[in-house]
Amino acid sequence: MKSQNKVKKVILLATLMLSTMLIAIPAYAIDTGVKTPLNYQDPISGQEATNPDNGRVDDGVYALFKNGGGGSTPAYVPDTEIYYNFSFGVPTNATIDGILVTLSALRGGSNAGAKFEVCLSGDQGISWTSYKKTDALSISDALYDLGSSIDNWDLSTGASLADDQFGLKIRPTNDVVANGELWKLDSISITIYYTLTGGSISGAKFYDIDTDGEWDEGEPAIEGFKIELYDAENELLDTQLTDEDGEYLFDELDPGTYMVKEVMPLGETWINTTDDSITIEDLSGSSEDNNFGNVCIGCDGGASGKGWWTNNGADDGADDLPALCLLNLRDGDGYDFDPTEYGIKVQGQFPEGTFAHWLQEADAVNMAYMLSAQFAAMELDVLNGFVNDEDLVYAPGIDSANASGFASIGDLMSEANTELGVHGQALDGDDWRDYQEALKDALDAANNNVNFVCTEPCLPIEYPIL
Repeated sequence: MKSQNKVKKVILLATLMLSTMLIAIPAYAIDTGVKTPLNYQDPISGQEATNPDNGRVDDGVYALFKNGGGGSTPAYVPDTEIYYNFSFGVPTNATIDGILVTLSALRGGSNAGAKFEVCLSGDQGISWTSYKKTDALSISDALYDLGSSIDNWDLSTGASLADDQFGLKIRPTNDVVANGELWKLDSISITIYYTLTGGSISGAKFYDIDTDGEWDEGEPAIEGFKIELYDAENELLDTQLTDEDGEYLFDELDPGTYMVKEVMPLGETWINTTDDSITIEDLSGSSEDNNFGNVCIGCDGGASGKGWWTNNGADDGADDLPALCLLNLRDGDGYDFDPTEYGIKVQGQFPEGTFAHWLQEADAVNMAYMLSAQFAAMELDVLNGFVNDEDLVYAPGIDSANASGFASIGDLMSEANTELGVHGQALDGDDWRDYQEALKDALDAANNNVNFVCTEPCLPIEYPIL
């Protein structure tokens, strides 16, 4: 059994129990439990120890250190090793309260003044703390503590304890010079004591009128939107509705990792313009500005639609035909279509070759034909002032859409015209057919006023009654 003022096995067992229980007191003081190094390296200057790997683990096999002297070794140049990769796992924003270094060691000679001394680095060895010395080593293996639960060695934050930052340097020393003395190191272990401050998570819900994902001046807050709080295991902890300022707050939270998530109301009109969930890792203190942006769609954009222009085009805006002839409109066979007359029904039918007949007969066998028809109808809406080409619509899958899937009517039509100029046919199996279909779907939805962005929130905001 190894001696000092305590029994080594009892101390190690007690510390390991603390590490598995992860004791937390109201101030969120935590210790890591006993940690031992995975790696070592020889010093840049000085002498290296003999079998330094034996100094990592408590097994009764020793790393040997000398304090200089003997042979060609300069006197008083001590053997030195650096141990690292302790895998503390301390959050980077933690406050370090104390560092307890425990050595299992003995002396192998007659020098009663033989000691080990240790210093630490938290910046990859660029700088080192002051050395701390053990008590005089015994001739039998014993435990020696350096530091304590309230001595942080001037390493103040968890960032300095990361594996790529932290290192421990150890070397022999003595109060009375004696060359050739052997210092024996059985193991090194470290316990970190640190504090995390409990915190809060807050943010707001805003109506993102321009769909850019940012809460800009003049964009209103949204009251009554449901926000949920989850822990690291994805367990629902709390639910709130945003207040009149669009704000939510989850407070008195223990340190840890959390996720806040927005919950969409009933109906299919709401579209998020930011991520619908936000993860906050290693919460300590306040995490603010966790904001969610949304818009609702389906407000009347003023469009008349393909059917209306089929039946009413002859009565409004005959001067629009020259403008249509400037577009890359296509017929069912993929040929250019340049309308010269709207067409008047004769015995319930529009004459072939007229714009009304072309519009009425459009189908998606050749997707370019149906895209052209929807495009032409929207072009007439804009030319006649029914629709503003700067209005935003939900148009996922098209190139001009922003990250949230929104594009202006003007950009949507310009993109459609460009694509029709490249591909006059889009049949089943063509690589560009899906892209043309996305353009067609966006224009079709706009012609039916179902994807225009509303200028203000859609009220009331309702959720299922559980």
